[in-house]
Amino acid sequence: TDQIAGTTWSPVAQAQLDTAQAKFGASSALFPVAGSNYSRIDSNTNAAFAFGTGDWTIEGWLYLNSSKSGFRTVFDSRPVGVNGAYPTILVNSTTIVYLTAGAAKITSGGVISLSGAWQHFAVSRVAGSTRMFVGGVQAGSTYTDSANYVNQRFCWGNTSAANSFDNMLGGWLDECRITKGIGRYSANFTPPIAPFPNS
Repeated sequence: TDQIAGTTWSPVAQAQLDTAQAKFGASSALFPVAGSNYSRIDSNTNAAFAFGTGDWTIEGWLYLNSSKSGFRTVFDSRPVGVNGAYPTILVNSTTIVYLTAGAAKITSGGVISLSGAWQHFAVSRVAGSTRMFVGGVQAGSTYTDSANYVNQRFCWGNTSAANSFDNMLGGWLDECRITKGIGRYSANFTPPIAPFPNS
């Protein structure tokens, strides 16, 4: 449920609410990896999602299942078959990657845990500088970012490609937030200790 903007979000295939793990409350979004099943959560297409050249923040809580290997998609906003100015957040083994324009712009060291723990992640652009944070600590270098982000669709837990099996998350997401017009983090910070307010 989008608690602020009224956006329509749709679970696809195996994406589901799950009570086995939750950072806050009683459940979180599970993106399982099971045989030939795939999963993601899609938004509707909406021109209001374009970040343009302004500030923005994408953040949430991540809990990975160590049985998934290879690339995992946390967040994707690319149209199918297109690599352009579209924010994408990936995990590759224990590394988290911020990808746009078809290239990795920020790559962390081995900061992602595969041992079963909730981890806060954030990517935030402030005044033309984009930074990535894991657990409130900047991961990787600062990317000088003048891109005009024209994303029209948001996707959690997988790529936006139809019936995609290759880059599924294999884990849980909770308390995800996308903020257009506000770069919330430009230096190390303490991750939230409670759910975001519904306002």
